[in-house]
Amino acid sequence: MDLLVLFALVGFALALFLIVAAYSIVIIKEYERALKFKFGEFIEVLEPGLHVIIPYVHKVEKVDYRTRSFDVSPQKVLTKDNVSTSVNAIVFLRVRRGKEQIKQSVLEVDNYERVTVDYARTMLRDMISSRNLDTILQEREEMAKVMKERLDTKTDEYGVEIMDVEIKDVSIPDEMERAMAASAEAERDRKARIIDANGELQAAVRTRIASELLGTKGYRLRTLQTLDSVAVENATIVTIPTSLISEDMMASDEEEGLSKDLVDEIDLKSLLKTVNVEDLAKDIQ
Repeated sequence: MDLLVLFALVGFALALFLIVAAYSIVIIKEYERALKFKFGEFIEVLEPGLHVIIPYVHKVEKVDYRTRSFDVSPQKVLTKDNVSTSVNAIVFLRVRRGKEQIKQSVLEVDNYERVTVDYARTMLRDMISSRNLDTILQEREEMAKVMKERLDTKTDEYGVEIMDVEIKDVSIPDEMERAMAASAEAERDRKARIIDANGELQAAVRTRIASELLGTKGYRLRTLQTLDSVAVENATIVTIPTSLISEDMMASDEEEGLSKDLVDEIDLKSLLKTVNVEDLAKDIQ
C-alpha cells in the first residue's frame, strides 16, 4: 500500500513538473520579438531563441515584425465636384525592428493593426472629399504616395512603419460611367476631325503650289484626284456631270503637241533592252 502511494506521489510530481515546464519555456522565432513582463511591469525585449520564465510571475507578449497587408474597406464619399465615389485601398505595414519601436507597438497602442487601418480609412475619406473626380482617376499613384507619407507620420508614434499604400479601385455610378464614355468618344471624334481638316489643308496648299507651277489649269488636278478616290472606294462606275468637264480642263493643241514631242523623244530601243521579254509574257498570260 505504501508503494502505491509513493508511485502516485511520484506520478503527480512528474505531471506537475511537465505542466510547469511547458508554461516556463518560451521559444521566440527569428521573425519575432517578445516583451517580458513581471507582475505586469515591463522588464525587457526578448531576442529569438529559447527562454525560461516563471509561470504566473512572468508574462510574454510576442510581436511579429514581418510585412503584412490590410484592406481598407470601400469608402463611399462625395468628391469635391459632388460626385458619389467609392474608393478602397490596401496598406502594407510592419513593426520597426528596433527594441524601442517594438516596445512602443505594445505599450503605446492597444492594437496597432486596427488603429493603423482606422487611420488609413479616415485619411482616404479626407483625400477623396478634397479632390475632383478627374483628379482621383488620373492621380491615383500620387494620392497613394501622399497617403503613405501622412500615415507613416502617424504610425511612427507607436513604432509601425508603412511600407506601401495602393489605391485598389475607384467606383462611380453607372450614369457617370456612360457620360464619361460619351465624353471620351466625342473627344476622339474631335481629334479625328482636326486631323482630317489638317490633311485637307495640306492637300489644298500643295494643290495651290502645283497650280501655280502648271498654270491656271492646275486646279483640275484636285478634281481628278477626288474622282479617282471615289472610284477606288466604291469600285464601280462613276457618273461625272458634264459641267465638271469644261473646256478649261481639256488639253489645248499646244499641250497635246508638247506631250507628243515628249513621247517621240523616248528611246524605245533602250527600254526594250531593260525589259525581260519572258517575264513580260508570263505577266500577260
